Amino acid sequence: MPIYDYKCDSCGHEFEAIAKIDERVTQCPVCGVETNHRLCTCTGGNASNEDVPWIRTVREVVDKEGGAHCQEFLKDPTRSNFKNWQKKEGVRFLEPGEENPSKWKKKREEKIAQTHKHLTKKCVDGLRKRRSINVQG
Repeated sequence: MPIYDYKCDSCGHEFEAIAKIDERVTQCPVCGVETNHRLCTCTGGNASNEDVPWIRTVREVVDKEGGAHCQEFLKDPTRSNFKNWQKKEGVRFLEPGEENPSKWKKKREEKIAQTHKHLTKKCVDGLRKRRSINVQG
């Protein structure tokens, strides 16, 4: 069964639910009111289809014996459970065009090394100048 996004007519809470294609009424997990406001979303994956690429990729890295957020995602791999898992683990996917943070660290370390080398040379040159003796003849 596909995953659909719903918005509660009563409290305005947006949530996901697994439902049949012709099933229109779903109960809101927050206020308990049955709602029929299905949001228009892009489909393409469902909870029982584990060959959806993002589900397969994430399931490979989720700690099988991890906390409740890991178990919840493994049991019910919805986008909201995925977002919850990311938040609890402190991870996120890189945006298109965004560099990997490890590259930032490497660039920063290179910049520090360059600055250190420059400052060291400047200090040594200053020390030599101060200690030098000029002989005029």
